[in-house]
Amino acid sequence: MSSRTLKLVLAIVLGALALRVGYVLEAHSNPMQQAPQMDARYHLEWAEALISGADHHPGPFFRAPLYPWFLAGALWLGGGSITTALLLQAILGALTTLLTFCVARRAFPRSGPLGPSLAALLVATNWVLIYFDGELLLPALAIPLQLNALLQTLALGEKRTPRQAAIAGLSWGLAAIVRPNVLAFLCALALWE
Repeated sequence: MSSRTLKLVLAIVLGALALRVGYVLEAHSNPMQQAPQMDARYHLEWAEALISGADHHPGPFFRAPLYPWFLAGALWLGGGSITTALLLQAILGALTTLLTFCVARRAFPRSGPLGPSLAALLVATNWVLIYFDGELLLPALAIPLQLNALLQTLALGEKRTPRQAAIAGLSWGLAAIVRPNVLAFLCALALWE
């Protein structure tokens, strides 16, 4: 990758981070941000129960547990601050932009640096993604994990080693612990190969 492309990608990723941090800080004054409802509230209550050592709900999981575990870690690091957790998600959103560039570069090598850079720019500025990165919802963690799993699978196509296969499998496993229906895509991907 040329230094010019590297600088462009870095600018896009930093722009994505700035947009997401700006959104989180602007939304901080919204009472709904500090008192989440529905799914966000469920995730927050589960994370708070994990931090306190309480059992949020006995029996099998109603939802995949990785996002509430991530949220519990973010809340613990931030001293219980929802804003700190959302700022960590903003960093994940910037990482999503970088992962998009990497996936597009590997999946479409003949497009040169322009295609992957454009894909990254579209993800960086997509208002729906910015919104979800600023909410206590699954996509903030699911999307980067799914993109990483796809990237590792593409790498497996180039370098078939047991180590790379394990990394790809672990990546899909983590993605499935956030959003289990990603396994249906994995089955389709296995048939494609």
